[in-house]
Amino acid sequence: MTEKRCYYCNRPDGKGPRELRPYGPGGAYVCAECIMGDLEKDNAAAKQFAEMLDKADGKTGSAVLTPEGPIPYINKDQS
Repeated sequence: MTEKRCYYCNRPDGKGPRELRPYGPGGAYVCAECIMGDLEKDNAAAKQFAEMLDKADGKTGSAVLTPEGPIPYINKDQS
């Protein structure tokens, strides 16, 4: 298994106490410390998350919270 690293700082667990999230370019993992305070990176992360939700379920736009961060949720009962 490949070790997850922040796309920007390349640290295995990122720079701070928060876990890595798959909101970087193309779904790459990023740490909050690398994107917070940088408007361009923060906007790109928000866009990546929105795209994940859109791909998962255009009807509900919901997510399941996991230790890895919010994961788009598809409710099979609503199909």
